Amino acid sequence: MDRPALQLHIGVHKTATTHLQKSLRNNQSLLKTVGTRFLPPGQYRKTLAPLHAALRDGGPEAELRDQAATLVHGAAQGCPRLVLSDENIVGNLPRVARGAHLYPWSPGRVARTCALFEGHELTLFLAIRNVARFLPSAYSESLLHGPYQGFARFVSNTDPADLRWSTMIERLLEELGGLPLVVWRYEDYAAHRDDIARAVIGAPLPEGFEFLDRRTRPGLTADAHVLLDRWAEDGRDLRDERLIAHAAQMCPPGPDHAPFRPLPEEVVEECGRNYAADWDRIAALPGVTCLGHSTAGGWSL
Repeated sequence: MDRPALQLHIGVHKTATTHLQKSLRNNQSLLKTVGTRFLPPGQYRKTLAPLHAALRDGGPEAELRDQAATLVHGAAQGCPRLVLSDENIVGNLPRVARGAHLYPWSPGRVARTCALFEGHELTLFLAIRNVARFLPSAYSESLLHGPYQGFARFVSNTDPADLRWSTMIERLLEELGGLPLVVWRYEDYAAHRDDIARAVIGAPLPEGFEFLDRRTRPGLTADAHVLLDRWAEDGRDLRDERLIAHAAQMCPPGPDHAPFRPLPEEVVEECGRNYAADWDRIAALPGVTCLGHSTAGGWSL
């Protein structure tokens, strides 16, 4: 049985993952012309994610790998490359930070995923984002998937200024033993999505490839959060996700409703300085390719 090379996009949340995933899904037939297939995250979670869970729980490794190989072979449809993309591989919301660690359980989770695909050529892909913007966005998203909590509680186990993506990546590299990792910044996605998509599919973009023409999952505005806080104080049951969706509809992003910015400005500025230095640190790590890193500040592959 042929074993396609796997392009494994592991996250993180709120870095335009949904936009990239939907763009790839909408161009499936074109991707096949350049030798790449894409398994949408919904199918991934139904077929391959249960095998990861079984491996975590002590299931028979050889049998689970054989099942994964069969599923991957079918999904590739004869193409030499298959893109797998699921931001939950690296971790689940709302547990994105604890102490000085982003996605503290990511090394073990990603290692189990890679173990399931033993025998395939693997390349990992990861997008990162300025922590000062990532945490509020991840918090808003978490409200759509679990019980309501305030932002202060969401970040109660960490200090945003202490968080470094390089720390997480170093732990991943130590666990994964030399697998190549490609990293880019969310802030570069809009301007350089062609280059990012080419890297992820492992081939030139096919003629006629079109990106989704709208934002996806833009998150909750500041006014939406004020509304949710008020409802929580009134005793409304915010475990009902329909209320979260209702707040989002009442206070949509736009000129009338400002973005959610809960961190003090001095913390935002410190996080920005840390992020710039961290990007340089990540670029210097062996085995890591940083799309867009340049000491001159320009774009480079």
